[in-house]
Amino acid sequence: AWLIPADAFEHVDAVLVLSGDPFFNRTRWAAVLVKEGKADFIIVTGKGWGEDDNEILAAEAIRLGVPPSKILHEEKSTTTFENISFSQPIIEEMKFARVAVVTTSCHQRRATLVAKHAWGDAVEVVSAPVYEDQWCPRRGWYSSEDARGRVLDEYLKILLYWRRGWL
Repeated sequence: AWLIPADAFEHVDAVLVLSGDPFFNRTRWAAVLVKEGKADFIIVTGKGWGEDDNEILAAEAIRLGVPPSKILHEEKSTTTFENISFSQPIIEEMKFARVAVVTTSCHQRRATLVAKHAWGDAVEVVSAPVYEDQWCPRRGWYSSEDARGRVLDEYLKILLYWRRGWL
């Protein structure tokens, strides 16, 4: 589906985990990528509480077996746009050329578009969505009123982000 882009890839320099990960699905997928050698680092994002806080996401990644030395922190963001924009200095400092964006499946298109716009040609953006996702199931989303609402919400946010010049 158009809303859920996914790129095949062998290796990326880092995986960017967007905040707002209440079930740690994004963090779990990023940990798998690092442990399988498909990514060198995880960048956790977010300033907030619970699943919106980079420290909580980092603690979960460590619990899942990712060495702390492989986790980088973006500590100021509160939105998708900020997650990506505020991670750019980390990406530049580390000289990352390929970064996989990891988020929930129905959020993947917007996040990938924002990353490509924000980072331009300096970084190859790889789309690596989480498919096991309570918020937006890959199959049968149309049978759930809640999931239909999330999908509609994403399309509206894509329009809003486009209008603001963030895509």
